[in-house]
Parts: sequence; C-alpha cells; structure tokens
Amino acid sequence: MYRAALIHGMGRASVPNMIWDTPGKLSVSAWERVRLVPYWTGRAGRQIGSLAGEAEVASYAYERPDGSGYYRETKAGGIPIEGRILAAATALASLCVQRPWRDAFADDAAESLLMAEAAAGRYDVDVARALLNKSRSIKTKLPPAPLASLLTERERDVLRWISHGASNKVAAQKLSISPSTVRTHIESVFRKLECSTRAAATLKATQLGLL
Repeated sequence: MYRAALIHGMGRASVPNMIWDTPGKLSVSAWERVRLVPYWTGRAGRQIGSLAGEAEVASYAYERPDGSGYYRETKAGGIPIEGRILAAATALASLCVQRPWRDAFADDAAESLLMAEAAAGRYDVDVARALLNKSRSIKTKLPPAPLASLLTERERDVLRWISHGASNKVAAQKLSISPSTVRTHIESVFRKLECSTRAAATLKATQLGLL
C-alpha cells in the first residue's frame, strides 16, 4: 500500500502541464487525457517487475464504488480493498492542496466533504471513517526528518511544488522567484538526489523524509 501510494501519480507525466494548470473546466479531449492517468501509472509501473503488484493497486486510485471513477469505471465489487483505501486517502490529500481551479480546503472541511462523497457512494464509507479516525488520532508532532540538511529549504520548497505537478513557471509564481532560479534549484536537487527526472526525485525525497 505504501509503495503503491508513492507511485500512484506516475501517470500524470503523460498529461501536459498546460492541462494541469487550466483554471476552469477541461475540454472533452483534455479530460480524456486526465482519465487515462491511472492507466499509464499501471502500465509504467509494470515495466518494473518488482513494482508490478504495487502498480496494479496504484491504478485503482481514481476508481469509485458507484462506477463514476476512471479509467476502468469499475464498481464496488471490482475494486480491491487496497484500491478503495488508496482512493479515499488520495482524495483526502488532494482536497487539502491548492489547485489552479480551487483553493485548498481546511482539514475539517476536507474531512466533511470526503464523508459526504462516501455517503453518496463515491468512496467506501468504512474506509473513509477509518481513515479519518486514524488521522485524528495522530496528535504528536513527527520528529525532524532524517537527512533534512541534504536539501536547502528553498530546494525543498521547489521540489514540493513540482511534486504536485507544477511547471517551473507556476512554481516560480508561487515562490516569488524567477523560472530560471527554479530551474537552477531543480538541477541542484537532481544532482544531490542522484536523479534525472521529477518523478524519481519526488519518490526518493519522499523515501528519505524530505517532503
């Protein structure tokens, strides 16, 4: 489950940033490309033999028990419990992050919306309840992440934005710096983490507790 969660967004790389940055409703063709994100996640993950099982779970991240999800449009009986857990967790995490088309929801609002969606049949109700009970039970502050000094604070800020799919231009706007400065920080992150792609840097930084 943990590894499936880390790779569930790999397929986002198949969609141009101009689509992710769209502030309003997507066109039919753009939405069709977004719908195929979990397909490409599964396909890419299966190319790595050791992640084949995790890739299969990850490909269910956007399926919904009422059949309104994608890309399979599978209903409750066809979604494994791991997929239902990942779908609810992914939705909750997404609600708490700002998107070009909406602001981030406060924690309480995100939890209420998740439960409302679950009650409407779009998430597993038992999974949603367990997820929210678990999140509320964690009150202690996590210890400082190991190896935090590997990246500078600004490099971590840049990596955090690009891990959400932001382009250099968007990350620059959010951090009030120039796109060229963002590019310089990304190159530094790649060098320090010994990675050559944004997806790989995000995955390694997450494993090291840097994000």
